[in-house]
Parts: sequence; C-alpha cells; structure tokens
Amino acid sequence: MTALISEPAAITAAEPSCLTTSDRQFLEGLGQSVRSQADFLLALLESNQSPEAAEAAASVLVWHGGEFVSVCELVEVCSSHGWNATIYEAWLWETGNRVRELQADVDPVSADALEVYARSQQFFEVSKSEMWEALDEARRALEGEPSYREFDSEAFNGEPIDSQAE
Repeated sequence: MTALISEPAAITAAEPSCLTTSDRQFLEGLGQSVRSQADFLLALLESNQSPEAAEAAASVLVWHGGEFVSVCELVEVCSSHGWNATIYEAWLWETGNRVRELQADVDPVSADALEVYARSQQFFEVSKSEMWEALDEARRALEGEPSYREFDSEAFNGEPIDSQAE
C-alpha cells in the first residue's frame, strides 16, 4: 500500500528554529502516528475484516502515557495481567475489559484500531456469563464438587426432578 502523505522535509541544524529537540521528536512521532492512522483507515476501507486491516491496526501509533506506542504493544500490555490467568475464559474476558478501558482514553481512530486488532486476537469473544461459568466450573473442580452435568446425570438419571418426587 502506498502512503498518500509524503515524508516531511528534514529541518537542518543550519536553519534557525525555536523548536527544542523534544519538540522535534514529538512532531516526528506525531507525523508517524498520523501516517499510521491513515494507512489503517485505508486498509479499513478496503476490507474491515481483512488480515491487512488487523495488521495496519496493530501498527497504529497512539499517544499514551507521554509517548507514542503501537496498538500491538498496548494490547500486549492489556493481555499481560495476571488476573485468573489459569482460566482462559476469565483471562480473555479481563483482557477485553482492559482494552475497552483503554479505548475510552484515546482518540477515535486509535480506539477503532484497538477494536480491530483486539478482535483479530479474539479478546472480545467471551461473554461475562461464559467467564463466570468457567470460574464456577474451576471452583467446583478444585473443591471436588460435582459439576451440574454430573449432578443431573447421576442423581436424576437425566429425568426431570418432578418425576423423582413420588
């Protein structure tokens, strides 16, 4: 994909400027961020669900925490939490929540890039009820309690409870 925005002309040291070194670094990062957002938007227009759109989303640079960080790195930070890491559904659900919280703190294009990239990594695939079910199943397994399926099949032989009450 070719970029529609050309590279800016470099400011040489011989040219007088009131910009500090950190100003120049910020402006260079801002230019890269805008180019990455433009590339993402173009990929999104071509195909919302394509791997190219997810790849472009991962490369979007976001101003976060006083620096420009890629969407890929931000999602990786969201997924590196330790909350219920042994129960996949709970970990996935929490990662999705952390991405959603981050989306509220960034500009709209960056929020869209976070959405596309996180979806490509399946971080929004688990509902809250599925997460709670997985946690409950793990708790029952740890405590040695029968699962609901075992309870239904062993205690009632698959018959409704009403038929057992004679």
